[in-house]
Amino acid sequence: MKQFIDRIAYSIFGILILTLIEGIATLGSAFHFNEYTWVGYTIQSMVLFIAVWSANKIYDTDQAKK
Repeated sequence: MKQFIDRIAYSIFGILILTLIEGIATLGSAFHFNEYTWVGYTIQSMVLFIAVWSANKIYDTDQAKK
């Protein structure tokens, strides 16, 4: 159960980092979701997937070192 919670925590941290980077890089315009088209939603979902996937890969690497 601890590993599951740790994995969720890493995922949330990855999403927070992504939010920070997107906010800074686009000066906040990335958060105007009502202006998105289907392409914007598709790209945003892919970037979100990559952020969570990367966070879980980092978690796996940290666990392998122990």
